[in-house]
Amino acid sequence: MFCKMTSRSLPAPVYFAVPSMFTSEGIYPVTLSGRHSLHLCTMSNITVIAMAWLGFIVHLVVGLVALRRLGTLPLVPVVNGAIALAILAYWVPRWYSYFFQGITWYASDQAFPLYALAVLGLCVATLAGPFKGPMLHGLVFSFHGLLLLAAALFFTFFKMDRLI
Repeated sequence: MFCKMTSRSLPAPVYFAVPSMFTSEGIYPVTLSGRHSLHLCTMSNITVIAMAWLGFIVHLVVGLVALRRLGTLPLVPVVNGAIALAILAYWVPRWYSYFFQGITWYASDQAFPLYALAVLGLCVATLAGPFKGPMLHGLVFSFHGLLLLAAALFFTFFKMDRLI
């Protein structure tokens, strides 16, 4: 996706590429003449900021509860699994475009879904069996938390006029 970004310190808009999972029709890509295309994002700037901060705050609360051992629920593997499922849900329309609409893809495009599958496998192994893996879950959880914080700060300080 190409986004038009403006900042209080930049005199002109800057265009850069970022992925977008929201469209006017849900999470599915808009297609023109049967092919996957860049699509408009209809969310406002305040919605993007609120979602990013909410995600980070929820992540922070779950992390604090897990560190203090305030519950017996395996919250960290559940949150890691939910994020992995969200990543995979984001990629389903792209896989459809790759296989059925003739869109060219590269093996490097599959790094994020492969990561999500590995995390999901780790979560299933933890929730269904004797494997615990607290260090692996902690690393994945911390990585997600840092990404959410970076996204929240980015969207807070740079106004997104529109996603093209």
